[in-house]
Amino acid sequence: PLADMELNPGVRYTVYDFWAGEYLGIIKDTLQVEVPFGGVRLLGLRYAEQRPMLVATNRNFTQGALDHGEIAWSHETQRLSGRFTGTSGFPYTLTFYVPEPYRMKTVECSVAIGREESAGTVLKLSLTPGQDGDVSWTLQF
Repeated sequence: PLADMELNPGVRYTVYDFWAGEYLGIIKDTLQVEVPFGGVRLLGLRYAEQRPMLVATNRNFTQGALDHGEIAWSHETQRLSGRFTGTSGFPYTLTFYVPEPYRMKTVECSVAIGREESAGTVLKLSLTPGQDGDVSWTLQF
């Protein structure tokens, strides 16, 4: 039960498994996962917005909470944007939750997007900065 973790059981949360690099979906009231014998699951939970949102990054176990200094959503322009300090040569994966009825139209990034994957409500962008410094991205819906 989410209440046992001191989380609001009436709120919907996104769940992301850091070590598996896998989005596990939306939960409400309870969370049920299997942990293999001798294994570990590192799960990131975020309030599930009814709009596109960043769910996780693969940079460190905080899944984007420390590396993203700025994330903004504009309802008027239907744009989600963010910025983080990138490390040269590190292969980043940014995972987004994109609920219905939103559909990504374009993506802009200050570094080249190496791969874009979309499956259901999940969008993953992969990129590798060529130098240390700010990386900015904008998704237009």
